[in-house]
Amino acid sequence: MLFIYDLIERRNVYANERSADVIGYTPKEIENMGASFIELLMHPDDFTFLPKLATEYTARKDSEVFEHVFRLRHKNGQWRWVHRCATIFTRTADGRPKQILGSVTDITEYKRAEQELQELSARLLNVTDNERRRIAMELHDVTGQNLAAISFNLASLDHASALPSNLRNTLADCQTLCQESLKEIRTLSYLLHPPTLDKFGLVGAVEWYVRGFIERTGIDVTLDIKKEIGRLPPELEMNLFRVVQEGLTNIRRHSGSDTATIRLDKQETQLILQIEDRRKRLPNNAGARKHGGNMGAGVGIPAMRERLRHHGGYLEIRSHDTGTTLTAVVPRDPHAAPLKRRSRQAGQP
Repeated sequence: MLFIYDLIERRNVYANERSADVIGYTPKEIENMGASFIELLMHPDDFTFLPKLATEYTARKDSEVFEHVFRLRHKNGQWRWVHRCATIFTRTADGRPKQILGSVTDITEYKRAEQELQELSARLLNVTDNERRRIAMELHDVTGQNLAAISFNLASLDHASALPSNLRNTLADCQTLCQESLKEIRTLSYLLHPPTLDKFGLVGAVEWYVRGFIERTGIDVTLDIKKEIGRLPPELEMNLFRVVQEGLTNIRRHSGSDTATIRLDKQETQLILQIEDRRKRLPNNAGARKHGGNMGAGVGIPAMRERLRHHGGYLEIRSHDTGTTLTAVVPRDPHAAPLKRRSRQAGQP
């Protein structure tokens, strides 16, 4: 649909015949709506952004194309997602934008497919987490117990006095290997699904994980919790914990930093989780491919984004000369509208 909209008279002065295909109204019907067109057809949630758009128009240059996505009510009563491309068409004598010329494309099917993909991705992440939980329980309750029983049997053999010295040495090696395997199994089980997450919530699980991470890597991690976080919905606690895991893993694999800081802050309407290192930059796209794609085409960062998007949140990564900051933001109210990501800064991926 092509149109010319008068910003001062607040009405469409032209619409082509494709308007009937996009929103169900003929050009004549649109003309008759006059200044009521936007108020009658635009979704209330999108209508609130109009003052911001009016300010944006004044800053636009001639021939500059701007795009917006919003919802319009079709004549049949259904809400249709549309993508609008427009540019300044005419100006007043004093240079203010008067009319914009543009096109409106129905993208409802695209938005529906996008929503289905997001829901599918969320289900796949949930299935993955449930499978991790199941494997963790199997390792702890079955494999771990079997190794413990083997260790007891080896200990009883060790007390037998008739064993030759060479066999006693072999037995000692077996006991050591069994104890090491049991320790590794327990660590792997806890990493797959830490029981502290169910018992003590996000803060307890992160504190436990950070202690183990410091022991395994030697990276000094500071945990800064601004205020009492309390318990969160289980799925949100799990997803934020996975963000911490992935963030610290990226620091160990890619940044070369020997320090890191994790900040967790509960604000009035949102939770903010930050993971920061203080040395090298995270790899660019080429570097990401070189390092297994973790920061580019791999699954680490996209998986984190999808986990947060599932809760109406978003992920930001800011890399600079002295380090990288990963910021995860989620609304405290699970039923709130998705949070809007802040505008990008120079150097921000």
